[in-house]
Amino acid sequence: MKNHIGRNPGCERQLSAAGAQLRDVSFDELKNIPTYTAKGHFSAPECYQWHRQLLQDAIYDYVDYVVEDAWPQYRRGEIPTDGPARVSAVQRHLFAFQPTRMSEQVVHAEALRQFAGFTEATRNRLEFVNTGLPSMLWLIVMIGAAMTLALLWFINNDLLWVRLTASSVLAIYVGLMMFFIAAMDHPLRGAYSISPDALIELRTMMQAYRLNGVAGAL
Repeated sequence: MKNHIGRNPGCERQLSAAGAQLRDVSFDELKNIPTYTAKGHFSAPECYQWHRQLLQDAIYDYVDYVVEDAWPQYRRGEIPTDGPARVSAVQRHLFAFQPTRMSEQVVHAEALRQFAGFTEATRNRLEFVNTGLPSMLWLIVMIGAAMTLALLWFINNDLLWVRLTASSVLAIYVGLMMFFIAAMDHPLRGAYSISPDALIELRTMMQAYRLNGVAGAL
């Protein structure tokens, strides 16, 4: 048997010499695969797997970029500029899928909803890079700390060391609290900022999934 796609004359002659009867069979559906693939349709399982792999690769590339490149820039107070291109790659591969069955439509709609939440979270993360407490709030904190320490000197106690000890303990406590507020002022900047541990764990899971997929294919 032979089709109109990918004829092999040498093989045909060998089969004929061996007594095999050959006839032409036209597979019209095969001719439409390039068109379906270009439009993003998934009429064949190979097309679906191919687009699925492209989407997984785009997501993995984005996660790896955020962990290795973007997060160090966050800690320096810089906003990276390469992220939107990687998000667009994920969006392009996701929107390329055109579901035909009801079950596919439900799953695809949920995927689009999750992607909308993902883009919103990405914008919020970029806004948090340079977000901090306003200057007026810092002024109120400083004035409140000074007033709290000054009130100790109105306590009626003849022993000077008692006043000094109480003032020192309270000053240390207020200083530690102010240091903590200053360290956490910018959630994504500095050594005490939020870490990308969740994304690192996600990347590890994706790596294991990809390795298992390759092993399963072999």
